[in-house]
Amino acid sequence: MSLVVEYKGYYAPLSDVPSDIKSKWLNTLLSRRQLIYERIMTKIPDDSAFIKYLADPSAEVWKDFVSPYWINAEMIKLKQNVKIHIAGPRYRSAVIKAFQSGGIFETNVQEKADRFSQAKYTLGGVGVRFLMGWGPEYKAVGAITGDKRIKRYIGAGETFSGTPVCVFPEGIVKFLRPTLIAKLTQGIILAQYAHEAGMSDLRDSVINTVNSDIAQIISANKKPEYDVTLEIGFDSAEGKLFVYAKVTKVA
Repeated sequence: MSLVVEYKGYYAPLSDVPSDIKSKWLNTLLSRRQLIYERIMTKIPDDSAFIKYLADPSAEVWKDFVSPYWINAEMIKLKQNVKIHIAGPRYRSAVIKAFQSGGIFETNVQEKADRFSQAKYTLGGVGVRFLMGWGPEYKAVGAITGDKRIKRYIGAGETFSGTPVCVFPEGIVKFLRPTLIAKLTQGIILAQYAHEAGMSDLRDSVINTVNSDIAQIISANKKPEYDVTLEIGFDSAEGKLFVYAKVTKVA
């Protein structure tokens, strides 16, 4: 087998979300208050629509969550079913109050805007292209999906060799690229949370689970002439999580 491309980049959350991104998020959400309200009321204009689109589906899904071994399992399901089906008027009244000017929607968005700072974990992996370029997650996925632009953004602490190649059929790569980035993002954020809390065993369990899921996706969709690795890991010497990608071509 011959090496086609190999990439490794360390992950670190941003120190904070850039202020202009915070402001844009807040102002955009507030400006869409009326639009959100109108779309909710278009979908759920009356009690019959509430029952059809919210109550019935909720009861149908909820019953599958209830263990048959719980005491009074049937009553638990019936209780939820009854309560959700009589909640229509209360739901619509709450929506109207929440989305009026100066209502709960605007108040809570403004009061809890600081929670958007948690996006620093996501941005540390995917990057902010117009500020800092792509993060390690995108570069790793780009390496195996043929994005040759990533070579221009390799920075300090990263290693790269070879040429990016698309290991998937052209007809499905546009669907697999966001899927793989989402999987890496989910895994590396949860692993980082566990690492920061000092839970190394849990961190490693997250890593193993996510890598197994990614390997299954790749194995089911890649071209047969390539051997492909895409994974997250933890470097104990550096004390950091990393993203790694490697493609070799079968002789």
